Amino acid sequence: MSTETEKKRKKDQFSVTVVGIVIYSVLLIGIVAGTYLGIKTFYRNHQKKVDEAVAQAEEEIEARAQAEAAAITEVEEAAEPEPEPEAAEEEEVLPEKLVDVTGIVNAETREIDYSQTVAEPGKRDAKNVWKDSVFSKLENVQNPAEAPINTYDFSRRFAFVNTDKKLEFMIYTNPETEKAEKITTKEYCGEDVEVINYYYNNGNINYVSQYRQAVDIPVNPSTRSVQARYYFSKDTLVKYIYCEEEHATEYNVSDMDKYSEGTIAQYDFLESDIINRAYINYNVVKLLPEAEKAEGYIMDEFNSALNEVDIIITDQNGNEVTRTHSNEDGYYSLELPIDDAAEYTLCAQKSSLDSVEIHNIRAPKGCSVYAVEPIYMAYTETGAIYNVQILVREAANATSGLPDATIRIRNGINNRDGEAIATGVLDATGAITAPLKAGCYTAEVQKGGYETCYFTIIVKADHQAVLGYAVADVGENEVVTTLSWDSTPLDLDLRMFSSGGARVNRSGLDSVGSTMAEMIRTTQLGSDTFECYVSDYSNCTGGDLYSYSMAGSNAYVSVYSADGLQAQFHVPLAHMGIVWKPFEIRNARILPLNDYYYHTDEGSIWMSKQ
Repeated sequence: MSTETEKKRKKDQFSVTVVGIVIYSVLLIGIVAGTYLGIKTFYRNHQKKVDEAVAQAEEEIEARAQAEAAAITEVEEAAEPEPEPEAAEEEEVLPEKLVDVTGIVNAETREIDYSQTVAEPGKRDAKNVWKDSVFSKLENVQNPAEAPINTYDFSRRFAFVNTDKKLEFMIYTNPETEKAEKITTKEYCGEDVEVINYYYNNGNINYVSQYRQAVDIPVNPSTRSVQARYYFSKDTLVKYIYCEEEHATEYNVSDMDKYSEGTIAQYDFLESDIINRAYINYNVVKLLPEAEKAEGYIMDEFNSALNEVDIIITDQNGNEVTRTHSNEDGYYSLELPIDDAAEYTLCAQKSSLDSVEIHNIRAPKGCSVYAVEPIYMAYTETGAIYNVQILVREAANATSGLPDATIRIRNGINNRDGEAIATGVLDATGAITAPLKAGCYTAEVQKGGYETCYFTIIVKADHQAVLGYAVADVGENEVVTTLSWDSTPLDLDLRMFSSGGARVNRSGLDSVGSTMAEMIRTTQLGSDTFECYVSDYSNCTGGDLYSYSMAGSNAYVSVYSADGLQAQFHVPLAHMGIVWKPFEIRNARILPLNDYYYHTDEGSIWMSKQ
């Protein structure tokens, strides 16, 4: 009995144990499964967050890319400046910003001290917006030839920064209000020229653009050639855009809380510096005199520099205007009063030498430098007489002579109506030989179908052959520009740029060797502006950017209209460089410039024949 009971008890214990094991196993499996599901859920949620973060980052990157692309599009496709919203309120008319700058500029040296503060930024407001009140009114980025700025009164002033940096002001004045609405400054910084355009609304700064160039050529103000743009309202910088290579970065006053301390400091500096300079410029140009600098060299018939030659300038009535004398290098410079109607005469005098006169020197409003032709003076008692060979060719075909044309020769340079000392007729080759004493003369050539042409004859020990170039009749509303030079095998190129660089015309003749003459016929003038350039292709491509070859080439640029010869320019002597800008046409007036450049960018237009 007890044995049976014991067996039953052990059997029950075994059954309980088996059930316990089964229950324990089930529980263990449940725990493992729960843990697995928990871990899986955790990682699934974590991956979801990661995926969301990645997607958000990708969206931010895409948004930044789109913003950058939009900024680039703004720069490249005339997004400058932005059009004013249709619903925008009419802009408040602020009083003209006049400040005292008498202590900023030295009247004698014309040095400007920009370190002094005459104007400070206004109170910054994140809600302040820029309004296009000036730029679009003046500039026509789609058709620069028709831009109203081309019809504004134009003048030019010069000053210096830190005594050695030349600063040029180009002032565009509204003819109705007689207030400057645009002032362009050009600062010559070593090899480059820094150009800054300031736009004013009733004397209050509204917009500024800035760029640098090796050679100052016209640029479209809506392209990425402009490297920085600044937008102002109520004397605060609302935003600015900086372009570098293919990228444009925009900074806004409304995003100031998002920028680093360094970015904010840069923003503050630009705002203060530009505002101060803008108001110094607006007010200081009124104190700077407007004058044309005339400079040149004087030598004897053997090319020796002449010292202490008296240089006397008289007006059309014979009254003395100013005078100076040459230095030991034969160099002289002086300033001529600006007068659109005046015609000045320069007379070089020194005892024992024949006097030389240069006629029809002009100093129109807006001009810069008049490079006087080199003067060669003969010794009165011993000056030699030479049989001078004169050859006249067609500018459009420099290998063809101008036969049977009448020639008159007068004393002096650019003497168009004085008494002739010799007359004659060119032979079948367009040539004539005339006995002339060493010195300077003017030749006048006339033939039917051609404009009356004038050119200088220099006679000296090493120069007894002269080339002149005639231009066929010029039509209405067109200008013909010719370039000629003596030096061989120098290759010079002639180009004409219109407003904003919209048109770039190069001479259809590519002269080198014995022809040495190029010509451009510019049509459809309208109210467009034009700037003329001569480049030394030989030394641009040869790498000698500091060459004096062009300065010594005896290069002439002549400008003809339907009214005949309008102006002539001789390349400035003793200037190193490879690009010369003799003149510009603005408001239908020819303005002498004579800028010289000795630096250019690799692959630039000056290194091509385009």
